[in-house]
Amino acid sequence: MIGTIISLIGIIFTLLFGLYAIWAYKKNKKNVSLEFRNRECYSLFRDDVNRLNIQISYNNRPLSNTLILLKAKLLNNGKIDIDKNRIYKPLRIKTTSDFKWLESTITSKPDGSKTKVELINEGEVQIEWDLLKKGEFIEIEAVAEIVNNEGSYGEKAIDFFNGISFDYRITDLCTIQKDKLAPERLRVFEFLYKIGRVLSIFLIISGILFLIISFLPSLDIFADRVVKYQIVGGDSPQSTFIYPKKNNKIILDIEGIEEKMEVSIEEFNNKYKIKKVEELLVDPKMYSNIRLIRLISIVLIVFGVIYLFFFILKKQKIYKRYSKIANIQK
Repeated sequence: MIGTIISLIGIIFTLLFGLYAIWAYKKNKKNVSLEFRNRECYSLFRDDVNRLNIQISYNNRPLSNTLILLKAKLLNNGKIDIDKNRIYKPLRIKTTSDFKWLESTITSKPDGSKTKVELINEGEVQIEWDLLKKGEFIEIEAVAEIVNNEGSYGEKAIDFFNGISFDYRITDLCTIQKDKLAPERLRVFEFLYKIGRVLSIFLIISGILFLIISFLPSLDIFADRVVKYQIVGGDSPQSTFIYPKKNNKIILDIEGIEEKMEVSIEEFNNKYKIKKVEELLVDPKMYSNIRLIRLISIVLIVFGVIYLFFFILKKQKIYKRYSKIANIQK
């Protein structure tokens, strides 16, 4: 019975958390919203290629610096369409002074829409559209040159994307969402950290919940009842609990005798007689189950706390190692 109650409580909490997540998602989803989503961002020419003394030029101008190729998606993830009547200043994608735009093009757009991408200057690329319905997107490819070659090319590609900002005047649009990039190892750890954090919190909450339930006096209401009998089978009457078992056998839990007795119904009828019913009590096995639940609850809480602290300390250590991108979105 206790297991059934705990299962029902767990199902109720799961449903409540699920409904809350749906409510929070709908509440936080903005009417006007854009997301600039990275598809690919990497350096085109690395040291081992440049050492071959291959000359690379752009518009008849030799390039000695490494290039970065960006493939990105501009997604309308809001609730309403964004048309040209909402746009007072077209969207401009800006990069930092360590990079400069060389070329950009639109590779995918909604059917029937009019779009345009234009290189305004070395630091800005402008995107225009007549109508971008909710759920629709524009995909672009752009090439940028690394002006400052300090650091590894892998980090430079990450710094390039993380340094992108936006300039625009669009009605009701406050910010454009953009996740930040991180090295592969950090992305893997970030994924594991999120799972570990959720698991740790789940263990702690479950432990606290079970611990609270184990102290509720109302559990007696739902507990199984057993009958305490007075039986006669010797010099004096004895108080005992009788538990049924398979194959026409019963178990006698006689007061004053530590070990329980297993006898057949025929043996009981030959040796004992029930004199009276003494009282109706809560099954004593319930209290041993409660002690077990409390022990498991404490183990869950301790393990959850240790697990959570381990991930927090590990996260601080890893983010300290990658201090250049310590502002990655958490």
